Amino acid sequence: MTPVPDITPPYVVSTYPANNSIGIDISTKIMITFSEPMDKNATENAISITPFLNITKEWNSNGTTITLAALLLEGTTYTIVISTRAKDMFGNAMTSEYSFSFKTKMSEELSISPLGPVTFVVVIDIMILILLLYAKNKMWRKRNQHKKKKLKSKKK
Repeated sequence: MTPVPDITPPYVVSTYPANNSIGIDISTKIMITFSEPMDKNATENAISITPFLNITKEWNSNGTTITLAALLLEGTTYTIVISTRAKDMFGNAMTSEYSFSFKTKMSEELSISPLGPVTFVVVIDIMILILLLYAKNKMWRKRNQHKKKKLKSKKK
């Protein structure tokens, strides 16, 4: 009896991050799991990421999951597309393109405070206070310089 060749096309089972995820950490590794062991070279060439990233690729031992590591940027939406050029070990191509997107979070310094607008108002109030103190100090120095000049001119 001759073994029956595999004619089942592969497909994407899951991704990490999940499609339309938001607030993803910039150190996150992207993972794509397929329904069966994949032709690594063909599959890697079938994956594109927008905006472009320099990525390192690592496969699990049975060839069903690829992990993509890259330096992600804050507050950026990434779209990963796996084209129909992705093939399994038997040369069967995916029957349709698969894509997913996610957005990375902003750093803590740039994100809105969990306390909301109150914190923002306090920061603005502190900044205004600093500006007022600076202006008052500058005026005080000018006034004192003017007084010193008057005293010098009186002494002469």
